[in-house]
Amino acid sequence: MRYKFVLTFLLFTGIITQLFAFAPFSDSLPPYGDSQLFGVPPKCNGAGSSGIPDTKRSGTQGQTAATAPSDKEALICVIPIKGPIMDRGLPLFIKRAVEQAKTAGAKLIIFEINTPGGAVSIGDEEYTMGIVKGIENSSPITSVAYVANAAISAGVLISIACDKIIMQPDATIGAAEVIVGSGDTPHPHQAKYTSAFEAIMKAKAEKKGYPYNLVAAMVNRNLAVHQVKINNSQIAYLTDEEIKQAKTEGKDITVIKRIGKPDEPLTLTASEAKEYGLASAIVNKRDEIPALFGINGFTFREMQPTWSEDMVIFLTSPLVSGILIMVGLIAVWMSFKAPGMGIPEGLAVVCFLLIFFVHYLAGLAEVTEALIFFLGLALLAVEVFIIPGFGVAGIAGVILILVSLVLSMQDFTVPSSDLPWQWQIFWNNLSVVIISSVSAMVVFIFIVRLIPYSPYLNRLVLKAEETSSEGFTSSDNYQKLIGSTGVVLTYLRPAGKIKIGEELIDVVTEGEFIEQGKSVKVIKVEGNRIIVEKV
Repeated sequence: MRYKFVLTFLLFTGIITQLFAFAPFSDSLPPYGDSQLFGVPPKCNGAGSSGIPDTKRSGTQGQTAATAPSDKEALICVIPIKGPIMDRGLPLFIKRAVEQAKTAGAKLIIFEINTPGGAVSIGDEEYTMGIVKGIENSSPITSVAYVANAAISAGVLISIACDKIIMQPDATIGAAEVIVGSGDTPHPHQAKYTSAFEAIMKAKAEKKGYPYNLVAAMVNRNLAVHQVKINNSQIAYLTDEEIKQAKTEGKDITVIKRIGKPDEPLTLTASEAKEYGLASAIVNKRDEIPALFGINGFTFREMQPTWSEDMVIFLTSPLVSGILIMVGLIAVWMSFKAPGMGIPEGLAVVCFLLIFFVHYLAGLAEVTEALIFFLGLALLAVEVFIIPGFGVAGIAGVILILVSLVLSMQDFTVPSSDLPWQWQIFWNNLSVVIISSVSAMVVFIFIVRLIPYSPYLNRLVLKAEETSSEGFTSSDNYQKLIGSTGVVLTYLRPAGKIKIGEELIDVVTEGEFIEQGKSVKVIKVEGNRIIVEKV
């Protein structure tokens, strides 16, 4: 029972270690749920459209008889975006769902949003930016962000990527402050992140006509935005600097109120978002949305991830990727420890194939990374089986394996100094790989200690004893063997066994290979290491 208890304890400890090891990355992976969603429509009025015009469009390009809706009912596709955005597979689902909606001739695409945010990244395919790219590809079909509960952090970026924002009465939107790293100490690149996302979000908010000053206040807690009346007529949302500028231009500015609280990122309720022009409407349920666009007869089509997309979403999460790396490395080390068993080799192949394959599907890994990985394994095998010790080949193999795993989880090779978020992604990926490797090493050490107590694994332990009656000798007598000659019993490659008189001796050459039956001479003894050469 002892081995079962120890094995269960190790498995439980390994899982808990992975959970605690990767939990912080949900807050610090490529900026977590953040972004400068800053946008002032033309003339700094900061007021987006407050109503929904009849934007009914045909959207029938590529429509087929098999997928086209009936003449009486318009097809409306609903794509859910729910939960934390911490995997790289979700953008694949969004992209595929949008393409299917366009092919089917949908009149409207509703993105049902309920998310606390997540990783943003600035790669074309990764995380929130990959989702945004998929949403933007929905044109010319009207896209609607339906905030069913909350669009927090990166959820704001997803929402303003849509043509219109519609919210439930109790929904909220905002709190999109950039978070880089973790802890109370400000990250040295915090200002760079904020500036970079400000420019990106400003462009996206302006493109859709949203009041970008309000969105900016969701990111920048130090930005004061005021509701003002310009020349006693026009309502706008201006910063302190914009108010000063407007007054120098001779405009009559009346400050009505400040939006939000000082030193807090802005978060708006549904009624506030509609009042300030960010949300176009408030509805109690999703069924009320089509009528706002002049669509009466309609059919909802719920878009859901396929099994393969679910697999990519699950396996590309930092936690699962880390566990796969850990299990795969343990299997590799067991393969080197006891080659020929089959099970460790098969488990290693499955783990690493999954890692590279799912990251390939996510648009991150390429064939190059897999080739680097297998080259690293080959060098490690050379070090273990051909050149005993741990030298250049072994070190190079370990480095190549680690490099390939890190590269497989990002869409760039070397982080750019002009793109600070790439460094954040790189360090997070490197942390996942290092923590998984160290965890694998610790678990492997315990497994080695556990083997003698396991009825299934103890067959790997050599139980034979090398006694003097069997012809073996102790290291105390090795020095006297210098100059002795013997016969090779097993191939020396370069290690093997020879026979001197009636004694069996473990020896090693200085690199040469010597066949069975050849005569050799002991030329040097270093501790327990007996070195021979061919006579």
